[in-house]
Amino acid sequence: MKKTVGNEGTVYAMVNPCISGKSGNLLIKIGKTTDLERRRRELYNTSVPMQFEPIQAKVVSDMDQTERYIHAALNPHRFNPNREYFDCPHSVIDGIFGLIAGEDLMKTIYKDNIQDDIEYTCDDNDARRRRPTIKFSDFCENGSIFTYRDDPLITCKVSDAFKNRVMYDGEETSLSATVHKLKGVDPSKSGTRYRGTEFWCYNDKRLDEIYEELYPKPIEVTDF
Repeated sequence: MKKTVGNEGTVYAMVNPCISGKSGNLLIKIGKTTDLERRRRELYNTSVPMQFEPIQAKVVSDMDQTERYIHAALNPHRFNPNREYFDCPHSVIDGIFGLIAGEDLMKTIYKDNIQDDIEYTCDDNDARRRRPTIKFSDFCENGSIFTYRDDPLITCKVSDAFKNRVMYDGEETSLSATVHKLKGVDPSKSGTRYRGTEFWCYNDKRLDEIYEELYPKPIEVTDF
């Protein structure tokens, strides 16, 4: 992340795929940091089975003031008065972050992750829930080799396991982009999109199969 100036930093909303609230929505952690990836690694400790995933993140001029604003707006949804976790539909979070001025990291650093891997389902109240993005760093490391499902001789190499980036044909890109290239499809023109996890394998297992093993159904917690 770029060097911060004054109180500049990132305010974020993150979820853990294994932690849900009483409503059935994944609990949302709201916080601030000067380095979002470092903060994700800090939260990924022995007390949680999976990594936290950002669902909103903006670089703002005053992260302290902005965080207080978000906490105040979400106070009715606070899960525990002593913790920065909130139990509400993700559409509420999207609406609040939409009002905040700043660089939207979900459209830059995490753009590929959003387009490629997020799925949505609806509960009985039609509240939007978000499944986590698969993270290469949860099952492999930089330099790991993926093989193409339809032709094992075609491979790509993981270049950044934390950001789900691979090297293919001399270019750093996303898995979905490689599939579109291999199939000769331009999704912006045809409207056809392929999910890269369905076409690439690691250790002879498709990535979407690894995804199902890594991310179990969220558990409901009564306090956090």
